[in-house]
Amino acid sequence: MSVLNVVGLRHSFAGAPVLKDISFQVQKGEIVGLIGPSGAGKSTLLRALCGLEKPDSGEIILQNQDITSLSERNLRKARQGIGLVFQHFNLLETRTVTQNVALPLKIAGWPAQKRQARVAELLALVGLSEHHAKYPAQLSGGQKQRVGIARALANDPSLLLCDEATSALDPQSTTTVLDLLSDINRTLGLTIILITHEMEVIRRFAQRVLVLEQGALVHDGGMLDLLTRAHNPPAIQALLNETRPTLPSPLQQSLTPQPQADRHAVIRVVLVESAAQTAFLSELSERFSIKAVLIAGGASLCAGVPTVDMILALNRALTDDIVEYLAEKAQLMEVLGYVPAHR
Repeated sequence: MSVLNVVGLRHSFAGAPVLKDISFQVQKGEIVGLIGPSGAGKSTLLRALCGLEKPDSGEIILQNQDITSLSERNLRKARQGIGLVFQHFNLLETRTVTQNVALPLKIAGWPAQKRQARVAELLALVGLSEHHAKYPAQLSGGQKQRVGIARALANDPSLLLCDEATSALDPQSTTTVLDLLSDINRTLGLTIILITHEMEVIRRFAQRVLVLEQGALVHDGGMLDLLTRAHNPPAIQALLNETRPTLPSPLQQSLTPQPQADRHAVIRVVLVESAAQTAFLSELSERFSIKAVLIAGGASLCAGVPTVDMILALNRALTDDIVEYLAEKAQLMEVLGYVPAHR
């Protein structure tokens, strides 16, 4: 079931197009990552999705209702179905954790006793029950963001929009917040869109990724699709390179495109799911009497799926039978070039 359907969204500022015919759907329970470089249009799209920016044309259908055509009064009501988590938390410093989480419920007209029960439920969900009486200044960054998540969930939204929700956090807090969002997605079936410029966050968290470039949607699919595709557009490749294993600088400088007798082949191999859990290197070495040296990379989880992304140097030429074997066993094999044998 579609929770969100964006159709032909266009928007300009001072005549300069910022969103160019954006269309996508988000199904109930999906975790979608929206990524792109600075100036790609992410912030404008986010503001449009929550009704803070009216697009020039197109539709944003949330729970079967086009929010672009609503009056301001009806739009305020529709926004209660959207939870927002911000980069810098946006907590009220003079209010306690309980009061911050209760604020949207108070605005929505919930009676005091019902508000109290709902806040207690939400603080238990995000693991902050014992901090209910503290003020934001007494909390860590990760705790503040968990308060922000609890507040965003107060009105039981159908869609949670996270705007750079981990950008202000240290690595450990980032992991904690992403794990919490994943748990909320599983337990509540909540639909989540995470807007970020960090590919590592997308890789670890999102089931599906939307890539914006200069206001256009240039990719809509799985993260694994990008990792196992030999040729990505430059903007996508630049984002991938932020998290993928790369050649050390000395090897990069000595790399040549053509094979030679005294040079080793350098290849990238990507294995996913069951293939990532095989004895790939030992099988390759035994079958072809190859010495395969791991230069960079290794095993990890990508959107919860076992993945191996590695760069290897082989001490013999890439014959047709080796290439055929690699193509059969790996989800991606690409030749990066050749380096001198002594390296």
